[in-house]
Amino acid sequence: MWFKNLMSYRLTKPLDWDLNELQRQLSDCEFHPCGSQEQSKFGWTNPLKGSELLHFSVGKHILLVAMKEEKMVWKQLCDPNGFNGPVAQKYNITGVPTCILLDKEGRIFKTEMRGAALDAVLQELY
Repeated sequence: MWFKNLMSYRLTKPLDWDLNELQRQLSDCEFHPCGSQEQSKFGWTNPLKGSELLHFSVGKHILLVAMKEEKMVWKQLCDPNGFNGPVAQKYNITGVPTCILLDKEGRIFKTEMRGAALDAVLQELY
């Protein structure tokens, strides 16, 4: 079994949960995909296909699987010609990821924004 983003934790104090209580607690935050008006969702999902349980345990080991979905509300472009393609040439794209916001006429509005700066500009526009 391969994991894309595995995080392993070793707890230093014993847990006095039983597996039924663990299942009940995880069920309160079960993962459901984003609805049409939601930008992100997080929750617990089944580690084994076909199982109703949100955990898998063997001995003292417990496997939990968290899932996160984020929607991108803007258009994403990928040029199969890479940096030699017409879009990369027109907008001087030399690396990825590159963020370029265009106005309605296709002119460059803002470039090279990330994180909180990008979020602030997008909130201002939308």
